[in-house]
Amino acid sequence: MKAGASWLLRVTGVALIAAAASRCDGRPPHSDRHDWQLAEVSEHGVTVTLRALVDDVRRTWVAATYVPTMSGFHLYSKDLPREGLSGIGRPTLFEVVPGGALDPRGEVAADQMPVPLYVPALKLSFPVYPAGPVTLRLPVAMTAVGNRQATFSVSYLACSDSICLAPVTGKRIVVTLPAGYARAGLAAQALARAGRTSTDHWLAHETLAR
Repeated sequence: MKAGASWLLRVTGVALIAAAASRCDGRPPHSDRHDWQLAEVSEHGVTVTLRALVDDVRRTWVAATYVPTMSGFHLYSKDLPREGLSGIGRPTLFEVVPGGALDPRGEVAADQMPVPLYVPALKLSFPVYPAGPVTLRLPVAMTAVGNRQATFSVSYLACSDSICLAPVTGKRIVVTLPAGYARAGLAAQALARAGRTSTDHWLAHETLAR
């Protein structure tokens, strides 16, 4: 079999997997919806919503949105040391616990830029996000076929200008990943192993569909 034909068959197979994944989720193959809510928890003045995402080039991500439940409260930067500065403050963290269906494939990114908060009494400046919500996003890859259970760890501390609530440190959240998301991740990895980009796959899929 010629190399071109062999690659076309691999691409076709991956396209069928992705289309089947969409149908399993009750969505049409070309739906614009590329995210799924995984879990939502609230503790110590913050609601955390976890989501699974697939971007325009079919890369898989997970995201955590931290929303203080009271006006005027902020969260600390993800880059603050884990023990804070002089023991004060705690970073906002979103981590994948090893041993599950997902492996991290890069660094956590935040949708807000931290700003310095200077505390004269301590003579320290703390990096904090502006008051309100912040979303942390992490690129991930599936670890194996058939395993859709993943465990995440979240940490945070919500403070206002005058008071801090109790910190949450290493809270574990166990989820089952949606079938469509899991299969999209495996399809992207299969294409990567074949030496083709996800964009190549979708262009080929659209060509075959015509």
